Amino acid sequence: MTNPFEKDTAAARLAEDELYAFVYEEIQKGQMDTAAQARAIAEGGANEGEVRAAYIKHRIARIKAEIEVSVAEVEHEKEFQKKKLQSEEKRRVEDEYYHHKQNKLNNKEEARQKSETIAAILILGFVIYFYIWVFF
Repeated sequence: MTNPFEKDTAAARLAEDELYAFVYEEIQKGQMDTAAQARAIAEGGANEGEVRAAYIKHRIARIKAEIEVSVAEVEHEKEFQKKKLQSEEKRRVEDEYYHHKQNKLNNKEEARQKSETIAAILILGFVIYFYIWVFF
């Protein structure tokens, strides 16, 4: 997501025009932003026309700053979610690898136990055969 006011394009101009219309409506309704109003008074002094022009300038700058902050927050959240997803994916792959290795070890252990059982049976069979051959 990019700031619509960053580029000198027709879209940026139209977006800025919307801001001017919005600020004009705020003025008409008497819903003045106190920070922009204070800056305008400090800049314009006693001349009401200059104060009004300064108010519009400062109010537009504040709205653009609010948009920039919002865009930065959205970008930050997107990056955070991307890293979180990558981290979760990495953890999932590591878990799958661990389980795969664990299954492989378990299979080897089962094979070793079967081999030991077969070896014990063979030895027992040999001992019984030898016992029968010697004593009977």
